[in-house]
Amino acid sequence: MPYQKDFIGQTPYYIKQDMERFFQRKHCHKITKALDKINIKYDIQHKAYGCKITYQDNYDAWLSSLTSKYF
Repeated sequence: MPYQKDFIGQTPYYIKQDMERFFQRKHCHKITKALDKINIKYDIQHKAYGCKITYQDNYDAWLSSLTSKYF
């Protein structure tokens, strides 16, 4: 997660960024269903080989644990 600190001694603050991951077609439905279950906002683009899911980067650890659990 990217943090910005403008001056020495200042508390760093979080800068929102988006991440994107690619999944095979057979996994897209499981991933989006799990994201919907806990109300994570995402954008999905269907491709010929599967899908591309774009989401806020602070959910990356959760999505990584989800993918290691299912796949």
